[in-house]
Amino acid sequence: MLFRARNLWNEKQRSYLVFAKGASHESEFAPPGMVLPSDNAFTTQILEKYPQGTVVRRAELEAAAPQFEVVQGALNAGIGCWCTVPLRTPHQLVGVLYLGSQSDDAFTDKDIELVRQVANGLALFVENALTHEALQRRNCSR
Repeated sequence: MLFRARNLWNEKQRSYLVFAKGASHESEFAPPGMVLPSDNAFTTQILEKYPQGTVVRRAELEAAAPQFEVVQGALNAGIGCWCTVPLRTPHQLVGVLYLGSQSDDAFTDKDIELVRQVANGLALFVENALTHEALQRRNCSR
């Protein structure tokens, strides 16, 4: 079973807005719209250690679980590993893409390379959408 999540980055608030999906377990580890301050997010630690993303295995998730409620929730939902990749444009970080699996060895180096390519395109899409939204708000306030 595959779980997927994306966190959108809010630079002003220095926080992640979490969106998670996964069979019947989605509410167990990340309620829709959950806001995680960056100084209290496992994501921050992962991206500091692995700026291009990585596969986080069960042992690392279990070690982080006591400190991070979302990680404990993910383990409780059956996630055995996460493929974690930043959504980064040349201008900014716009979010993080996660793919999770119940299998401890679900992701290979080839998989993470493919996810990085998908994340690059998705990051540009998100940045364009955010720019469009900001322009719409500015035009409406005139």
